[in-house]
Amino acid sequence: MRFARTIPISVLVALGAACSASNPPTQLLAEAQARIRAAKEIGADAEPQARLHLKLASDQTREAEQLIAEGEHAQAALLLERAGDDAALALATARERRAATEARDALERAAELQRELGRTPAGKER
Repeated sequence: MRFARTIPISVLVALGAACSASNPPTQLLAEAQARIRAAKEIGADAEPQARLHLKLASDQTREAEQLIAEGEHAQAALLLERAGDDAALALATARERRAATEARDALERAAELQRELGRTPAGKER
C-alpha cells in the first residue's frame, strides 16, 4: 500500500521537474538583471561589500545565460535564484550605506547650525 502512494507522488515530482526544466527561466533572468541594474544605479559599485555581491550576481547571471544556451534550464534557474538574491543584497547594502552617510551628513549640518546660532553677527559668542 505504501508503495502505491509513493509511485504517483514520485511521478508527479518527476513530471513537474521535467516541465519546469524544459522551459528557459526567462522570468528569473529578467528579475536578476533588473536587480543588478537597480544595485548599480544606487551606487553598489562604490561600497566594497555591495560590490562583492554585485560581482557575484553578475557572474552567476552570465553563467546562467550560458547554461540556458546549452539547454541546462534547471541549473540556470538555480543560479539565477542565487544571482537575484546576491543582487538584492548588494542593493540593500548600498541603500544602507547611503542612508548612513545621509544621516551622518545631517548630524554634521545640525551641529554646524547649532554652532552658528551660538555666535553673534560679529562672530562673538553670546
